Amino acid sequence: MSSSPKIVALNVEANIYMLVDAKGNSLGTGTREVCEVLAQIATVNDLPFDSGLSRPQARGSNGNIRSAIAI
Repeated sequence: MSSSPKIVALNVEANIYMLVDAKGNSLGTGTREVCEVLAQIATVNDLPFDSGLSRPQARGSNGNIRSAIAI
């Protein structure tokens, strides 16, 4: 990513935040701590990928899981 994502408060009283990229797309939601971890993960560019390892996949997942906490 060219710029770091921003954390936006959705509801301060309920402690719910959203991580937004430079284009305004939501990267995830959760507590502030969760969004800070997601921001760190989103800014890492140099993770080696081992093609010999298979990626675990959840059963029945549609690949569009964004919320880290239940709302």
